[in-house]
Amino acid sequence: MVRLSIPTQGRNAREVSKKYPSERINNESDLRDWLTNIIYPLEYKSGGTEKSLAKQRIAARLNYARKTGQLAPGPLDHRNLHAFFEWAWTQRGWESLHQYADTPRSVTVHVRMETPMSAAVGSVKIRPIPTDKQALRKALITEMEEKEQLMDARAKDQAEIASLKADLEEKYQRSERARRYGKMAKGVKKNS
Repeated sequence: MVRLSIPTQGRNAREVSKKYPSERINNESDLRDWLTNIIYPLEYKSGGTEKSLAKQRIAARLNYARKTGQLAPGPLDHRNLHAFFEWAWTQRGWESLHQYADTPRSVTVHVRMETPMSAAVGSVKIRPIPTDKQALRKALITEMEEKEQLMDARAKDQAEIASLKADLEEKYQRSERARRYGKMAKGVKKNS
């Protein structure tokens, strides 16, 4: 049995160890039944019409894949299961198949070169540091002035945000008052 560590939809990656029942699946009907159990477990367990509808959804998806050329035409058997499972692993909503690491499928590996990831918060300025005292003093004064300008701009932005929040709160309060008065006037007829 093959054991793989595959990230799932949860927070942590978990180890995969469920076994694909290759000895039980002899034809497409058995495969559809097994897929229904794996992909739609609640419908499968409830039985009856719900189980039948779940099987029909799987059959419809298989037929659509055959019609669009994603799967080979004809019934699924041991000759074309590899292609089927390669297709099935890519289907949205069928992620529960990823629990079965030993399904008969070919492994396709895509290798691509990624650029190294970099991240930054704010902005970074790289400036040469002057060596003489006068130029260093001038650079320090320039930096302090820029910092002061940025602090002023930030204070203006925060004041604008506070003003917009106050306006929004005022509109909300007016809306609440209108709703309350509307409820009070409900059913009251005006005399003309």
